[in-house]
Amino acid sequence: MHLVQISEAASLAIHSMALLIQKKGSLLTVKDMAQECQASEAHLAKVMQHLAKAGLVTANRGPQGGYTLTKEGEEANILTIYEAVEGAIVPRECLLKNKICLFSTCIFGGVIEKAEKEIKDYFASKRLKDLIK
Repeated sequence: MHLVQISEAASLAIHSMALLIQKKGSLLTVKDMAQECQASEAHLAKVMQHLAKAGLVTANRGPQGGYTLTKEGEEANILTIYEAVEGAIVPRECLLKNKICLFSTCIFGGVIEKAEKEIKDYFASKRLKDLIK
């Protein structure tokens, strides 16, 4: 078990976008990307639909079809890709989902919120194209 969890869908979105950036100008099929990522084609197809709906990729249909990046997709930061699949990140409330803390101060001392903010800030500051060499 890991303390920080990123869903398979978000991970697939980020990795498939990285593949598209790496092979810029090429059409990549879901099958090709799924093989590269060692993932389910069906799951990746759903992820790619989310990315297309967010305007990050374009689907080209037909026997010679596949996915390509849009201009927005080329410039996207990791946060944009993550949120295209998972939805907007909202600040965390009590882990027990209580409206009022059981204690005078949170027993976690705000460390979870700080870690999440740091990850979100990192995702927002990094364009995927700058990380792919």
